[in-house]
Amino acid sequence: MVQRSFWVLVAALFAVSVGAHAQQVVHISAQQVAGGDVGAWITRADYQLGAQAGVIEVDAPGSIAGPVTLSPGHSLTITAPLLVQAPITLSANQSVSCKGAQSAIEARLAQGAALFQAEAASDLKITGCQVTTNAGYILAVHKSGSRIQMSGNRALHSGIFLQSGPGSDLTFTNNYAKDAPFGIYLCAPGIHNAVATGNVFEGGGNGIEVFAHLAGEIKSMDDLLAKGSGDMIFTGNRCTAVAACIWTSAAYRVTIASNVAKGCGDTCFDAEGSGYVTFSHNVASGGVNFEYSEFFAGYNNVFDSNTGIGGTVFRLKNDWGIGATGRVVGTVLRNNHFDCGAKLCPAIVLEANSQTVIENNILRNGYVIPVGASDQLTLRGNQMSFTVADKNSGLSVPPPFNGHTTLVESNVIHTTVAQQGDCISSSNFDFNNVNTLLLRKNVCQGNWAGNVRFEDTAHHLPQKLMLEENSFEQQAAPVLSGQAELVPAH
Repeated sequence: MVQRSFWVLVAALFAVSVGAHAQQVVHISAQQVAGGDVGAWITRADYQLGAQAGVIEVDAPGSIAGPVTLSPGHSLTITAPLLVQAPITLSANQSVSCKGAQSAIEARLAQGAALFQAEAASDLKITGCQVTTNAGYILAVHKSGSRIQMSGNRALHSGIFLQSGPGSDLTFTNNYAKDAPFGIYLCAPGIHNAVATGNVFEGGGNGIEVFAHLAGEIKSMDDLLAKGSGDMIFTGNRCTAVAACIWTSAAYRVTIASNVAKGCGDTCFDAEGSGYVTFSHNVASGGVNFEYSEFFAGYNNVFDSNTGIGGTVFRLKNDWGIGATGRVVGTVLRNNHFDCGAKLCPAIVLEANSQTVIENNILRNGYVIPVGASDQLTLRGNQMSFTVADKNSGLSVPPPFNGHTTLVESNVIHTTVAQQGDCISSSNFDFNNVNTLLLRKNVCQGNWAGNVRFEDTAHHLPQKLMLEENSFEQQAAPVLSGQAELVPAH
């Protein structure tokens, strides 16, 4: 008898334990709603669940006329079409799941408004929803948000996600957005550990943007690490006819890999004022394929093994001006394939920069265009081929600056047609320093107008040109101007 009572007690305790952790389910059917306000029924179900975790299943087509707020721990499953005329507010420990082809949601809200919104959000998951908004978002978090997952959603005339405050652990997988203001918009400093994989963006604004609103505040790498957003991974996403595919601003430690962008209206991939951003194995065409633009200071960004087709393929843009080389530091451009096709295009545009390394890239019918000075620039091991004639030089080297040496080494510049420009050229306008252009082991092939041209536009201090073990098919001496002088290599 005692033994039997013991097992009865154990069974009772087990039942209580299971009951304490089980979620209640409240079902809302078409018969219940009967043409009424679905939102009122959701509010009633939320009240019925009380403090206990639970799921509200909506299997009733209809409309939500007024605002709905779901309590923490209360989730929503939608299996019928809905017309939503007021936002649904979420908070914590909730999921929204849309199931079946009939679960489409049309959100007739104010322009830019989100279907689901939250002030401070944590542990949210939204999956499988097809949503149309008025240039808004499926989910917008206005203050802070952490541990948010969105997967398998379709947004029409709508973005997937907007976050306007700090947070962490944001995951976006296999979502689709068409004609969105932004597909995924992380619009605040202090956002960390975001991952976006396998998303598709068609038309509209930027696919993914990280924008920290820090104009004028980033003056060093320490500033960026303390104030920016970072530790993000964006891989395997596809963009077509968007403004930009992936754009980071004041972000750090970001991996942007194996994404494809076609027909960008602005810049396909951009790191604006960012640090330790790595672009690798991306494919871009249209607009500016890849850009490192410096409205803020930026540091140590790497572009490795990417493919750019047509347009302006790569631009290192310095908004601080020609002499501000210390603002753009440590850019590496290597192992990329830039193809301008049957027409010439600016493959690499270099504005003022410091400690830039451009090596082992393949350029077809693409020129290097210097816009500003380069402090400690290295151009090494690049292969450039031309099948179209032009007046530009094959390799136009940015002016040396700040008393340093620009190294141009082991590049091959080849043309199959007669060119009006020189194979390698550079100029210098630094009034305050003696600069050196060192050309070593380069190969110029084909019919160039000349081999090397070094122009001193400053006419103030002697500028040095060094030639070492280069191979030129043309038997032409270097052309020097101003106080530029040919000196022996060390």
